[in-house]
Amino acid sequence: MEAAATAARESHVSGIAGALSPVWLQYFRILGKPVLDAAELCEMLFAGQRADGFVPDHPASERAALPLQGVVLGKLLQVNRKSAGFLAPALRQAFECAMAQHRYLYTHCDPAEEGLLAIRFPEEDGFGNAAGYEFPAPARPSIQDPFFNTCLSWSNESLIAVGHFLGEDVLEAMQWHELTIHAMNEKLWDDKAGQYCAFDLNRDCAVPLYSLAAILPLAAEIPTQEQAEKMLHVLKNDSWTLAGRDLLLYPSCRPGAPVADFRTGWRGPVWQALNWMLYEGLLRYDFKEMAQALRKNTLHAISEYGFYDSYDPRLDNPGNPGIGSPASPAAAALALHWLLK
Repeated sequence: MEAAATAARESHVSGIAGALSPVWLQYFRILGKPVLDAAELCEMLFAGQRADGFVPDHPASERAALPLQGVVLGKLLQVNRKSAGFLAPALRQAFECAMAQHRYLYTHCDPAEEGLLAIRFPEEDGFGNAAGYEFPAPARPSIQDPFFNTCLSWSNESLIAVGHFLGEDVLEAMQWHELTIHAMNEKLWDDKAGQYCAFDLNRDCAVPLYSLAAILPLAAEIPTQEQAEKMLHVLKNDSWTLAGRDLLLYPSCRPGAPVADFRTGWRGPVWQALNWMLYEGLLRYDFKEMAQALRKNTLHAISEYGFYDSYDPRLDNPGNPGIGSPASPAAAALALHWLLK
């Protein structure tokens, strides 16, 4: 990785200088920390959590944090399984925080009471710029977003594993998990498109997606094997990959989509975290060849260009394709997590 640091110092950074990455990416810093106490772990994952369990994306904000905390706890347990006893006190406190967070979301963000949570603000979709979303009434649950619900479902699954390790009762998490998976497949699966869509509760209609949010339910093992095969066909045959700069990775938006701009959020950059999620999903359905190629290409991009959260994949944009900081702690921790596999 020394070459990455050198490349970062010597080359021009393209894209948006100092571009802001989503808050949730910082959760992955935890995977790079050898020792965590309960206070540090909970501060990193649940900063500003209210007494009712709500976790904001920023302290004092009314926007809900993307519910990836349970996933990070599950990965933390996984990579420290041999010495997990030392983590138990911290994991127990964080488990209780995460359960309270999920309980709040299922109580207050599921107006249809179907286990499919609706976001209230654009920022709650993970990036805040998904095309086609409308929020006519502030702070009212409006869009049943597949990425938000994928993170929630994956976190439910992870909390079940962490709870079993701690000897905690996980029946509530198991019920949430089954309900959300069922609702996503019943309501958000678009069989014709071979991917997931969003649903607008105000307009009572499905919202087609151009972003990887439509594919990433693979990471939480939400689709059936048959559905996953259709999604794999979409990934292989629908012009998703970009061969620019030898990245050969998946951008956050389908390259040919009318909304693609390759500069922000869901509109086109290659995000290391999203490619890691996709990698995890491909492995879950035994798509090993594509998964290993994705891992190899991601680590190559990091080695070649630096520890950026995202990259501009366009061939016609000269200089280093890294967007934002060339020394992102979250990117470095996630890369280390991949290297240790």
